[in-house]
Order: sequence, then structure tokens, then C-alpha cells
Amino acid sequence: NVRGSNRPKRGPRKTVPIKAATPAVKNIIALPP
Repeated sequence: NVRGSNRPKRGPRKTVPIKAATPAVKNIIALPP
């Protein structure tokens, strides 16, 4: 829902940072545990 809502609302500008932040957040979360 977040990805689909951000795409048409903000445009491709928000899609690029969200995609790059998704893998970074997953890596950080997977590092500690």
C-alpha cells in the first residue's frame, strides 16, 4: 500500500529513495538479529 500510494502521489522522485531505503533497512534489521 505504501509503495503504490507513494508512486502516484509524489511520482518517481519518491520511488527512487524508497526503493534504495528498502534494501538498506532490511540489511540493518537483519544485521543485529
